[in-house]
Amino acid sequence: MPLVKPPTLTPEKLAANQANGKQSHGPTTQEGIERIRAANTRHGFYSKGPAAEMRALGEDPEQYEQLYDSLLADWQPENEYQTSLVRRMARLMWRLERFDRIQESLMVYQLQALDHDRASDLRELTAKHERVVPKLRALMQALDANKFQSSGDVIEGLRGIYGELPTGTGFEIVSRAWRLLPEGTVFPGEAADAAEKAATLGLTIATGSERDVLRAELRIVLREEIKAREAAFASHRAELAEMTPAFRDTMLIPRHPTMAFLLQSKDSDLRQLRFVTDLLLKLKARKSQPPDANEAENKTVSPTM
Repeated sequence: MPLVKPPTLTPEKLAANQANGKQSHGPTTQEGIERIRAANTRHGFYSKGPAAEMRALGEDPEQYEQLYDSLLADWQPENEYQTSLVRRMARLMWRLERFDRIQESLMVYQLQALDHDRASDLRELTAKHERVVPKLRALMQALDANKFQSSGDVIEGLRGIYGELPTGTGFEIVSRAWRLLPEGTVFPGEAADAAEKAATLGLTIATGSERDVLRAELRIVLREEIKAREAAFASHRAELAEMTPAFRDTMLIPRHPTMAFLLQSKDSDLRQLRFVTDLLLKLKARKSQPPDANEAENKTVSPTM
């Protein structure tokens, strides 16, 4: 049940509304009508000639009229039927030009989107590199100090780089940093569970001379990791910073969802244009033949009873 009661439409109010409505008829001049039609144009894909829609699409109606007049002069239609064919030819040719412009615009859009994505990927790549490598370098500098000992902050920082369950080089670095925690470290709460899991993998805190061996190993692994990350970053950055001609040509292959529909419509208009042209040529050829030839042709194609 509505909370607000709708107003009651009295006979007096209804009569007033009808009187006001009769005073509004919309635009009456041709200019006003064309302005309303242009305002209602959304994309103009199916626009075939109205001046207002053509202007809304950035097209010049006078150029269309020049095209139509040129075709009339070339074909010299002799009746309304032939004139309608010439008019259809003009519209098809105009639409094909529009298709070409849309296709080129979509290709430009693809390249602009590609440039935007490359710039975004480059920023993301640089941010990740600048977030990770300085931490690894700081750990290297700490290892150069005498009797380096790891800490909870170091472990958390490495987990932020390699994840909770590191593998490969990440596991080699995190496991050695874990074993270089201070001797006798007591793990409270969740850290105790993590220490228990590490112990099942043989990752116990090292003691004595074993710690010196782990420091040397960790230094070697870190040095190789930093070197590999620097090389990968430089290579990837070079790929993103420079677009080769071959890659650009590859990106010009139609990918936009609208492109398939556009090409189908363009192909349809090409077939229609070919049909209209062939029909006009046949009409002109028939007109230029002698009367006897036309009669013979009619007898040849007439069906037998």
